[in-house]
Amino acid sequence: MTAVGFKALHETHANWLGSDEVYVVFSDVSTNQDSFTKIYGDVDAGESRTFLPTEQCVATRPACDRGAPDVHFKLTMWENDDDGFAHGQLDNTHVYLNDGIYEGDDLIGRAEVSIPRDQLLADLPTVGMSKVYTVKPTGGDGSYELTYKITRLANRFNIPPIGPPVALSISLQAMAVAGRMVHLTWTGASTASVDIYRDGSKVATTPNDGDHTTPAIPPGTYQYRICELNSTTVCSPDVPVTVS
Repeated sequence: MTAVGFKALHETHANWLGSDEVYVVFSDVSTNQDSFTKIYGDVDAGESRTFLPTEQCVATRPACDRGAPDVHFKLTMWENDDDGFAHGQLDNTHVYLNDGIYEGDDLIGRAEVSIPRDQLLADLPTVGMSKVYTVKPTGGDGSYELTYKITRLANRFNIPPIGPPVALSISLQAMAVAGRMVHLTWTGASTASVDIYRDGSKVATTPNDGDHTTPAIPPGTYQYRICELNSTTVCSPDVPVTVS
């Protein structure tokens, strides 16, 4: 899951001349980890900001591609009051955190997002799908909305799968041809290239054009398999081929 950006619907402090300086604190509930964006300055009503790539990972850390069976995080948006100078300061203030974030910063709003796996299955029925969501933090001054994106990943990290198992989508046909070569044809792979396995070992990577003929190999019976690029789980079943 990644944070995308935010939009100012209305600035904080209607009577204050100037723009907002905004930063966001994300809290991953599953790991009790907080992460902070940089301060985005000169934000006026109607303007949007996109988070830096290094700030987009919300959950699950440390790697956004680690995955989780459901989504649960909190976020807090703050208006930075440089050097401790607070205009229209609210009771919900932040303690000193690090350089550029001061006690007395004004709360724009808070939000808590919890999406159960049943809803994720309905929103993202197949691996690889993504959906962008919008949330509006409340409880502070000003009016903002924040967008985040959830992508359904393959179950690569031995966490419980989301929903029922996803059936293998790659179908492979293999046959021996003249010159002790093997002709492979396949359908269903989604990556630009695929990996070819023989007897459990990767022997080649080739464009995902559905057709490949191997170099000559010694006589014998072999097991061939096609997998999506760099994957050992999204693969075809093994197909036996006898070369004579």
